[in-house]
Amino acid sequence: MTPPRGSKGPGSGNRKPRGISKDSRGPEESPRRQEGRPAGPRREGNRPSGNRRLSRREEAERARPVGIKELNSRLENRGFKLTTEELEKLATFHRLLIERNRAINVTRIFNLDDIVDKHYVDCLIIQRFVPKLPEPLLDIGTGGGFPGIPLKIVNPDLHIILGEGVRKRVDFLRDVREELKLEKLDIIGRNIDKDFEYPVNGVITRAVESVSNTLKRSKNCLLPGGLVYFMKGPNVDEEMEEAEKRLGSLYELADDFPYQLPGTPYRRRLVVYRKLAPATQDNS
Repeated sequence: MTPPRGSKGPGSGNRKPRGISKDSRGPEESPRRQEGRPAGPRREGNRPSGNRRLSRREEAERARPVGIKELNSRLENRGFKLTTEELEKLATFHRLLIERNRAINVTRIFNLDDIVDKHYVDCLIIQRFVPKLPEPLLDIGTGGGFPGIPLKIVNPDLHIILGEGVRKRVDFLRDVREELKLEKLDIIGRNIDKDFEYPVNGVITRAVESVSNTLKRSKNCLLPGGLVYFMKGPNVDEEMEEAEKRLGSLYELADDFPYQLPGTPYRRRLVVYRKLAPATQDNS
């Protein structure tokens, strides 16, 4: 990939892209709240407190090890066939997620069937519509690694960047990367906003915030022609209308895929926008 004029890619010269701190793993920086910087995107829905007391059933699910045969059976039942190596990595990620969830507070789901449907299948299914994702692909507001980690497991050669502003989640993601030995996976320990300028060809978010807000966050890092993937619920039309009014000169709707998670009543939409031109004061 050729960086835009005036920008440098990772490891090219001494100058670093704005908002990027270089280390041996790629473009990363420590999580911090910068003065005057708006808070980062927040996930939809109510989350229980990290100190919430678990039920006996939840504690039992949390303590129960999950093998690759269990994961494989449930994923195959939903139409997904992973390799043994991919299943091993997903089982390890699952173990780390359940063990650390009380600290990082990214899910209130503990039942294995629900986790498979609402997290793993929910992330992996988008490749039925987009078999080849662009790279680098920036996952904004990744939380515990959704959708970035499941996508990375089944796309080991895809360059993915996880953006997350909460320190304990950033630490968790780095531990996951280390234990799963995931390469070409960078972790940005900060909130991604309009001042983030590291060049990417794709952005993906999973129920983080409104379409318009994410498009604005992406305007200075997404290259012209780049794509933004929104993993949304079915009722996203008002957000799309707002985006057209506010940012129609900067982005166009590229695709809109309504679907249902296999074997469940859960309806989803994958909405895709294409960036038309570099951001200016007139079009942003």
